[in-house]
Amino acid sequence: MLNRLWIFLIICITACTTGCTVKKENVEQKQLFDLNWKFHQGDYISAIEFDFNDTRWRNLDLPHDWSMDERLSRKNFLVGEANNAITNVGWYRKRFILPPEWQSKCIAVFFEGVKAEIKVYLNGNLLECKSGSPGSFHYELTPHLDYKEKNIIAVRLSSLQQQKDGMWPRGTGISRHVWLLVADKL
Repeated sequence: MLNRLWIFLIICITACTTGCTVKKENVEQKQLFDLNWKFHQGDYISAIEFDFNDTRWRNLDLPHDWSMDERLSRKNFLVGEANNAITNVGWYRKRFILPPEWQSKCIAVFFEGVKAEIKVYLNGNLLECKSGSPGSFHYELTPHLDYKEKNIIAVRLSSLQQQKDGMWPRGTGISRHVWLLVADKL
């Protein structure tokens, strides 16, 4: 009797939930997401918050590599106790609004490639990475999206571990294109 109850519950839960997975074969729309980002080199943990003031941050379009920026030099990438990680960490932020008709869709952000350790937040929520091909990956946005207001995506990149391992980074930043992927719910 108990086994039948479990089977019934599993069937009910499966039938009642709408799976939301963005896969290559069910992508309906792919929209370039490279324009109008904010960038700041340094670590601001509060940058994940929606109301964080990024008005003084640099405006840029992706792809971007801050270690190749002409305003920086190798001396800014020192390893050791004297390093306060300001040059090892960079934040990207972007505000965006989605069309109401996408509310019934699955939405993901797809990174073709980054050069650093990455953490992605949407409206203050840490997102789970879903690996794609080597160097590319996507993050499911659907559960944390707001269709009535603006959304804020915050991306924290860190090259600190590379440098601790004795590697001079060959670039640090969102080094390839970023896309919004729109798919039907399964």
